[in-house]
Amino acid sequence: MKVSKNLLKWYADDEQYKLPLAELVAKIGSQLGAVEETIDLSGKYDGVLVAEIVEAKDHPSADKLGI
Repeated sequence: MKVSKNLLKWYADDEQYKLPLAELVAKIGSQLGAVEETIDLSGKYDGVLVAEIVEAKDHPSADKLGI
């Protein structure tokens, strides 16, 4: 099973999540089972921005558009 390191923060307390990757893998391996590999995908998504829409309303002069 593949699991994102970011997903682990939902299930681990803050102190466990702040562990270096090697220690986190060792801890998971000792408690749940062997970890076969870790893959760093951070370079693939370098420069990606995430935005959140906080408000939306109808365009004042167009029926099919929004702001």
